[in-house]
Amino acid sequence: MHITRPVLALLLVTTGGLLAAQSPAPPQPAETPSVPASTSTLPPAAPAAVSASGLAGWIVVLDPGHGGDDRGVQAGELVEAQLTLDIAKRTAAALSAHGARVVLTRESDITMDADARAVRANQTHGHAYLSLHFNRSPRTAATGAEIYTHQPASMDDAEPPDAQARTLALVRWDRVQDRHAPAAEHLADLLATALGHRVPVSATPHRRLPLRPLAGVDAPSVLLELAYLSHPGQAALAATPEFQTAVSEAIVEALSAARRPPDAAR
Repeated sequence: MHITRPVLALLLVTTGGLLAAQSPAPPQPAETPSVPASTSTLPPAAPAAVSASGLAGWIVVLDPGHGGDDRGVQAGELVEAQLTLDIAKRTAAALSAHGARVVLTRESDITMDADARAVRANQTHGHAYLSLHFNRSPRTAATGAEIYTHQPASMDDAEPPDAQARTLALVRWDRVQDRHAPAAEHLADLLATALGHRVPVSATPHRRLPLRPLAGVDAPSVLLELAYLSHPGQAALAATPEFQTAVSEAIVEALSAARRPPDAAR
């Protein structure tokens, strides 16, 4: 994943941007699922406790990272932009089978910036937004899926809770995600658990960063780094249908656990 082009921002569902910090926040403690012994194989399949209509009434936005001129991480013949699109389509089918309406920010190999993805998501009024990516690191030992939630670059000027609860005509673009922080954190924890039962995960799977791709999305949002393509074993694993199916099943399970009652007000 590569985040660039800081921009100033404005309106809730039009154009804008966020200056994303480049250094990671300190690793978060606890709530870490067990990590499979091998980073190159899948653990035994865990059945998903999800009803056939468990996501009926929900709109889920899947964002296949990169695309077009932006190829993302490459490892041999593997290209992040294509892998994320493949997994997004597989996951969309699984979510649809459980009653969800699924919207993809892109359905082909096209170039899209972070603003266009956020606008696409906000136009759908989705209940959850998942941005799909693959990771890389100069450290060959780095492995495992990681789930990121948005943390503003500076918490000093964040709106107080009572202000977030009010209905405002205008919201700063880089504060749109703030109101969804509790739901996004909950979804990230559910994803860490569901993924941890199916694929290799990092020792600290839930992390927080100022993330421009999430900042302007008006729905609980997470960014998934599904594996390290810089690790040969994980790269080989990521290309398999078994891995991609395991990821889609984990996403279905986590969203089913996170969803609100169909009649709950958004």
